[in-house]
Amino acid sequence: MVDQLNKNVNRYLSYVIGRLSSITRYSTRKFIIRQTVMEHIGDVAFISMVLSEYLNNHGVRNDSGRVIKLALIHDVPEAISGDLPHDSKYDYGEVSRGLREQLEGLEKITMNYALAKLNDKKTSSKIYSLFEEYNARKTIESKIVKLADLYDVILYTQQEMSMGNKSLHNEYKNTKREFDSLMKSVCSKSRAAK
Repeated sequence: MVDQLNKNVNRYLSYVIGRLSSITRYSTRKFIIRQTVMEHIGDVAFISMVLSEYLNNHGVRNDSGRVIKLALIHDVPEAISGDLPHDSKYDYGEVSRGLREQLEGLEKITMNYALAKLNDKKTSSKIYSLFEEYNARKTIESKIVKLADLYDVILYTQQEMSMGNKSLHNEYKNTKREFDSLMKSVCSKSRAAK
């Protein structure tokens, strides 16, 4: 069993981590310092932990362990699809709306493709259910990870702008607005539940 475990887990992790470590985010934009998808996932996991603990300490109850798991898998499909530019998903009206709908299907296919390398239906099923939970954005834990995902963009664009990259002002402003709105919603629902 140990040899089979090592073989299956190694195949999956080598494939996913290897690819995510080499895929650059924001491939259509100019950046001073590039970020890989794996770096982003690490950032989001760390930010998620801090947000989870902070919110727990301020009355927004959540399962910190689950938050970390969701953060670690939130962009795994990008191991196959790559990082698709934000503007192509949101800035082109009907074309973007159609692309987003197709991407939902693509993400499911690519997640299943990556998980097939584990060759373990029980483990794959548990990981896939985390992926579905994150995408449904109905649990407090999935919303915390989305907050962390947005916050990583805020930090990244702030860093770039501080080094002279002025092309990111709108991305920063729009992401901050989305973050603030979601944070307000998360905190207000918690207060309403009391």
